[in-house]
Amino acid sequence: MLLDSMPISAQGTLTDYALHTLGWKSFQDLCVAVAQECLKRPIESFLPSRDGGRDGAFLGRWQDGSATGKSTIQCKFTSKPNATLSLAAVKSELTKAKRLTTKGLAEDYVLLTNCGISGDREAEIAAAFEAVGVKKCLLLGRDWITQQIRESSRLRVMVPRVYGLGDLSEILDERAYSQSRALLSALGDDLACFVVTDAHRQSVEALLNHSFVLLLGDPASGKSTIAASLALGALDHWRAPTIRLTSPEDLQRHWNPQAPEQFFWVDDAFGATQYQRHIADAWNRQLPLMSAAVRKGARFLLTSRTYIWRAAHRDLKTSAFPLFDKSQVVINVQGLEIAEKAQILYNHIKRGDQPTSFKKAIKPHLATLAEDEEFLPETARRLGWSFFTENVIPSREGLLDFIRRPVDFLRDVLRNLDRSEAAAVALVFMHGGQLPSPIDVDDRITLITELLGVAAADIRMALDSLRGSLVLLVETPDGPRWTFKHPTIGDAYASLVADSPELTEIYLRGAKLERLLEEVVCGDIRLRGASVQVGPSLYPALLKRLLVHRFDYRIRYFLGQRSDDAFLKLFAEQRPEILDMKPGVFMAYSSENRVLAKLHSAGLLPEEKRLALVAEIVDNTVTYQDGGAFRDESLRSLMTKEEFAELLGRIRAEVLKGFDSHVSDWKSNCSDDDPDSHFDELKSFLDSVERALPEADPDLKKIESGRRAISRAIDDINESRDADADMRVETPLGKSEGMKSGIATIFDDVDE
Repeated sequence: MLLDSMPISAQGTLTDYALHTLGWKSFQDLCVAVAQECLKRPIESFLPSRDGGRDGAFLGRWQDGSATGKSTIQCKFTSKPNATLSLAAVKSELTKAKRLTTKGLAEDYVLLTNCGISGDREAEIAAAFEAVGVKKCLLLGRDWITQQIRESSRLRVMVPRVYGLGDLSEILDERAYSQSRALLSALGDDLACFVVTDAHRQSVEALLNHSFVLLLGDPASGKSTIAASLALGALDHWRAPTIRLTSPEDLQRHWNPQAPEQFFWVDDAFGATQYQRHIADAWNRQLPLMSAAVRKGARFLLTSRTYIWRAAHRDLKTSAFPLFDKSQVVINVQGLEIAEKAQILYNHIKRGDQPTSFKKAIKPHLATLAEDEEFLPETARRLGWSFFTENVIPSREGLLDFIRRPVDFLRDVLRNLDRSEAAAVALVFMHGGQLPSPIDVDDRITLITELLGVAAADIRMALDSLRGSLVLLVETPDGPRWTFKHPTIGDAYASLVADSPELTEIYLRGAKLERLLEEVVCGDIRLRGASVQVGPSLYPALLKRLLVHRFDYRIRYFLGQRSDDAFLKLFAEQRPEILDMKPGVFMAYSSENRVLAKLHSAGLLPEEKRLALVAEIVDNTVTYQDGGAFRDESLRSLMTKEEFAELLGRIRAEVLKGFDSHVSDWKSNCSDDDPDSHFDELKSFLDSVERALPEADPDLKKIESGRRAISRAIDDINESRDADADMRVETPLGKSEGMKSGIATIFDDVDE
């Protein structure tokens, strides 16, 4: 962009994106992005103080070659709407500018401001700066910055907070605008409080370079907010429709190879509060399709709590989709810069509903809270809402207690809700955090109204009163839904349910089966995350709910992972057909395995049934080259040492001998366009057998020969299919080199 040709302080009726509401530090961050993206110069440094005289600098030349030395970028922020820049407002900068020119640091002087600048004032101010030695002064005001926001989708992607400040209908087409409204409804005010962090920048880079990002973090670390900002950016920058998948199977239903520019967003991809093995197995079945979609132009964003991902990683075929490991971004809350935490805290306090008296009382302590290791973005949001701080003492110790014990404070808030509010939260929880609006009178609401003694009309009014604090009304493809404002609210409520026999019974009687199977654990079973612990006295009520449903993979996973032996015995007595289960093909991913192993370890599996299972396992291993018996501990536990040795002998004689013919069979059955994924199970089979053989075993040479045969088959298939178009890689706007930020003055106007 030529320096002389850049529009100066364009006037007109453009929306100003309420830049005065940003706060000076957020506005400075916006100026960094504008300088890099629009002025095409990487920022060398930004000083900690907003009054350092030289807020930013870059080295080198402008694109027209007009600059020969170092340049200064100065930010001027005002919290007053519709303010205009005057010469008096920059007089203090003239002395600094003169000092900088004598040091050769201001060949050019660029002033970025959210003030309006008239033509007369622009000429007067520029002349004043040039009079003190600046060779070229460029003033870029509110209207110019607004124009850059309107014209540059990349800039908006890098600074997604602007999506929450202006009228999106002015920059998005009708289709994208409709989808963005749904995304913003799920965010509430969070986007207006958004702070660009390293995790956001890395996520953008991963999407640009790999078309995939796995966003990991602890509860309340800000995953969903980053995800929503990226989804808005995809709508805007790539014009890619955003599709929120609720299950891996949704991908097959929604991916359109004829319109490949789609953005798939999957929150809690492997379970909301605990790891769900059946979901990982479902992803394994969809990985070839997912790989094909990425190659054709689709983009994927998956989020997961870190501890759930660690559990899922063991069961996922990551070799079939290497981006799981290559393109993940971990949100490390403890790794946030203090300035980033301070800005997050400032935004939530500034935009919250706390009275001025409370803001003034906590203002001296806010820097201390930002420096505390226990700081969480979600706790900062709650501190901005008076709903959550009724019992908070606005002293240093009281505020640190609030920051360091967020779950305890949230539980106290939930305990102290009145009956109608408690019933409203219970109803949202029983619907799995997705309560349709308007509320229909069904069995669940009837149960709650009877047991808690409230009317349905009171619940409806309570939901509206809790809107924005505990719940949100969001737009979904299936219509409006009441959801929890943040997943941790559901976590805290689940812990209350676990501590209350009365609430647990209400939950067991009224919750959807899907929620029961994902939240309930029986007896002494321990799973990390929010669980509804059910004791033996409530087993009959739980059993009654399960027996009326078909015995499908969801119930099998529940029995294998979430029930103790006592409940499993009760279930087997009512459903004796459970003893006739057999693992299917690709046995390691079968939902039956853990149930069968648990039945065997509990002494509930008759010996003749076990022998039939062993025969089935051996037949699957030899016939289909299925390595599940080697990889899955549950399957292995069903076999004696002698039976496993006999299996290994049959593999030597019937599989490794003449392995090329098996490779040929697999090759003829390869119907997808990703042969590497197709042969993944066969390669895994060889790896498993290799680990089971002793060192220097002569059959190890046959295994190596088999691997070469697989490689040749993959090469043959790749040569015969059309090459996919090369993916376009874009270079994202990076973090400013050497950027530093202090927090001494960030909270200056938080109480104004």
